[in-house]
Amino acid sequence: MGAQIGVETAHGMSVNTLPSTRALGLRTPDEFLAAIPALLGFYPADSIVAVVVRRGHVEVTARWDLGVAPQRAGLRWLARRVRDAPVVPSRGLARVFLAGYGPPEQAEPALRAAVRRVGSLLIHAVVVVGERWWYVGDPSWMPHPVREDPRWARLVGEPECASRADVAALVAPPTGQREDDMVAALMAGLELVDKDSVVAGRYAADLIARWRAGGVLTDAEFLAAGVAMEENEARDEVWRSLTRDEARATLGFWTEVARRTPRSRRAIVMAVTGMYAWIAGHGALVNICLQEAEDAGKDLPLVKLLGGIADAGLPPSTWGQVRARWEAGQAAEAADGDAEGASPEPVLVGQGV
Repeated sequence: MGAQIGVETAHGMSVNTLPSTRALGLRTPDEFLAAIPALLGFYPADSIVAVVVRRGHVEVTARWDLGVAPQRAGLRWLARRVRDAPVVPSRGLARVFLAGYGPPEQAEPALRAAVRRVGSLLIHAVVVVGERWWYVGDPSWMPHPVREDPRWARLVGEPECASRADVAALVAPPTGQREDDMVAALMAGLELVDKDSVVAGRYAADLIARWRAGGVLTDAEFLAAGVAMEENEARDEVWRSLTRDEARATLGFWTEVARRTPRSRRAIVMAVTGMYAWIAGHGALVNICLQEAEDAGKDLPLVKLLGGIADAGLPPSTWGQVRARWEAGQAAEAADGDAEGASPEPVLVGQGV
């Protein structure tokens, strides 16, 4: 998958960073519009999309909903990331392509405000309605067809879902009778997890390996992996040798865990799934996971870590550095606790980890 990272704010804004993706052929609106679904991971609707390019590279893609609060957030982001961005001698100026999706009476004013914010750094600004587009402010209203280009899905590697809702469905919680069944399975899964965090982490790693080898896991075993990852030491065991290729291969395991995990126990599971999605380059899924994880446990260190990664726009290639800093920080906290004679409390979702 592509080198993406996403963050979705409370104001309906998301950002995907693709620092290593070349902007091959991205010159005309047709070419930008064909690339946007792959850059975002889904087909946008009722929103503004900004694609920032520096000297042949797509640097970042942002999307925000139509509406007052999202528009304010989007304009602030444009000013910071494009208009006021420092000039990097080796990469040149940041320039931006803007597209407004949705009813013209909403999309056009939002686009005009964005155009004013970036000034001469604008590449093009277009309105997209259905399968047609036109330049913002074009008095002739000459619509052009939106053309698809499958090479972008292959190049970026991001799955093109029909909508953001389709991405969310990959990790949607169980409901109704299914949720009742998963609560019962969770009780059984708790019994499978050793109280020793290191042993629990190795058990989770074994479950992942079985799944990768084509083994069939029970609901209780999937849920047990999620329970094990609530402990720092267990996560360290699983992540110690985690690579980007491994994350790509095992992201599906964590989406299986997420779809089984009841609402009352989802914060860490969503943060873990979000981390795998980030390392694997699935920016659209990071957005979904981070938003739910923050709603369920915004003060949890792992959730803060994922949020910090997203806020900083770190590319997946920095995973090794992030892991080293995380492990060093956890070791320092443990040493402080030992020095004070403190004994760690059991880790529960919704409480500190």
